[in-house]
Amino acid sequence: MLLIRLLSLDAYGNWLPAIFDAASVSLVAVITFSYFVGRYQGLSGFGLLSYGIQLKVGAIVFGVEILVMSILPLLSLGHSQWYGALLDTVVLAAVGGSIIYWKLFLPNIRHKVISVVGAPVSLFWGALYTYLTLMSFVSIIFFSIYEQQQQQFWEELGWEESVKLGTLEHELLIEQRQAALDISLLARQTNLKAYRAGELSLEKQLNVDYSSFLDVMDSYDQLRFIDSQGVEKIRADRHQGLPRSVPAEQLQSKQHRSYFNKAMQLSQGEIYISELDLNMEYGEVSTPYRPVLRLATPFFNDRGDKDGLVIINLAAQQMLSHLVKPVQPLQGQLALLQEDGFWLYGVEEQRRWGNLFAGRRQHNFVLNQPDVWRQMQPLAQGSTKTDQGLYVYRKVTPLNYPDLTKMLASDTTLQPPHWWLVSFIGADVLSAALSQLRSILLGLWLFFAVISAVVTALFSRTFKQRIDADIKLQRLAHFDFLTQVANRALFAELLNQELYRSQRSGTASALLYMDLDDFKPINDELGHDAGDDALKEVARRLNQQVRPYDTVARLGGDEFAILMPGPVSAEDAEKMAGRIVELFNAPFLIGCEQRQIGISIGIALLPNGFSNDQQAIDAADGAMYSAKQAGKNRFCRVPSAV
Repeated sequence: MLLIRLLSLDAYGNWLPAIFDAASVSLVAVITFSYFVGRYQGLSGFGLLSYGIQLKVGAIVFGVEILVMSILPLLSLGHSQWYGALLDTVVLAAVGGSIIYWKLFLPNIRHKVISVVGAPVSLFWGALYTYLTLMSFVSIIFFSIYEQQQQQFWEELGWEESVKLGTLEHELLIEQRQAALDISLLARQTNLKAYRAGELSLEKQLNVDYSSFLDVMDSYDQLRFIDSQGVEKIRADRHQGLPRSVPAEQLQSKQHRSYFNKAMQLSQGEIYISELDLNMEYGEVSTPYRPVLRLATPFFNDRGDKDGLVIINLAAQQMLSHLVKPVQPLQGQLALLQEDGFWLYGVEEQRRWGNLFAGRRQHNFVLNQPDVWRQMQPLAQGSTKTDQGLYVYRKVTPLNYPDLTKMLASDTTLQPPHWWLVSFIGADVLSAALSQLRSILLGLWLFFAVISAVVTALFSRTFKQRIDADIKLQRLAHFDFLTQVANRALFAELLNQELYRSQRSGTASALLYMDLDDFKPINDELGHDAGDDALKEVARRLNQQVRPYDTVARLGGDEFAILMPGPVSAEDAEKMAGRIVELFNAPFLIGCEQRQIGISIGIALLPNGFSNDQQAIDAADGAMYSAKQAGKNRFCRVPSAV
């Protein structure tokens, strides 16, 4: 889990860390198990199928860890990552260890013999586990490549979009700069000073000057001089697209407007820039809507007194036209926001100007994308990725424009507003841009999947041939070729192990040593093939009577033995011997003839003072001969040592 966090894989969701963690842990489990099996190859029959068992261990650990990683976030919620890692280790060790012991170790410990029946099945699941683990790692690699390319694409796209927004910002501010320079010039106009000094005849000339100014500057909507009482004295605006001087009877008082009161607080040479809003006449929003941006600077007369304001209404609709067809086309959908999040551009007309119309106040970017808005606030520019796409934003403020900064008010309460340029690039744009990369990666993934499947199949085939060869060798070395039960060598090894276990634990085991009665006539009269068939039937009947974890062996000729692991009592051993004797009362069908074969059994409880397998076998052999001397087809038990 800690490695996952260091590699930042948890950023890709729950399933990828789960697969990565499970594959890594199962690989460690297989390597660890291989080491210990290598040290104890001969014990409990693990040597032959150690490879298959190792793969089973890996599969169990893989499955358990997938499950643990799926539920662990719920169990470790609110705790540290070390707590989660410790919980993961404890749960995996407890559950995985229990399953491995129950499914792998316990059956081998109980049987004490090598089982080969499940070899093909184990090989199949082992090969499948190997293939899935390999493809899990390959998938993680390809997914990581895709995520890195996707992240790099987002970053490059965000940077390119931010540069384009910077160009738009310059286009929006350069008109404000020009207007600021113009009103600074007009505030020092000689005719205006003379007019305010009492030469009223200059009023007509000023009206002509202002109209001419508008004729030259088509980005200006109004040019006004307002006295210190807030009354318009000189005003030129546009009527049906043409500049005109407004008659005196149409001039208005603006003393209650916010921009007038704030601009009157400025010092000489300072510029006030208003919010971007809609033009108002006689206290109401004029129709059709005319977005305006007002720039104002105080006028000082010859005596040095603040005597009014010079104001330019910038035709914001023309300024916003830069957003319609930007010089550098944008990838995303462009929007312009006020500093409080209301739309000025980028949505339908009925959703704009929510700051001016009460019925539109719900149309606000803050309400629409609160997380993006929160990340935007402390930054001048940047980008934020969401499930819907990428938001690239840039703060537009005259404070960042050098020529404007030196003309702005020093009083922070009179600082100009700022706006946000936001470009939204939908996830579909990314998906389309990365479609070729996905196709390439998918093709490579399928190629690796096919190659891995072929390699795994070839390896499994080779591995199966090796297992088959091992099984054959083990059969020859440890099993009787004719009856397929354990031979003398394997039986001696298991008997020694059981003697050691019985001596250490103090619990008794039992050895049944058996010899067939009246078997020689079958070989003499019916031939050795008939004798072989009889021995096979003897082995089959013995296997029917023993417990799943008992061992049946043929020690040679017509001599058989059974090892009953403890705890076993003398009564248990005698009951087993009695059932076998009774079973042999039924005749044997050999060829077309029925023949009677008896069995004499010698029973020796272990350890009973025996130090090795040969002592135990000799004692049981002696008891078996006692049974033969007593009339055959019966059992006799070795007396317990005092």
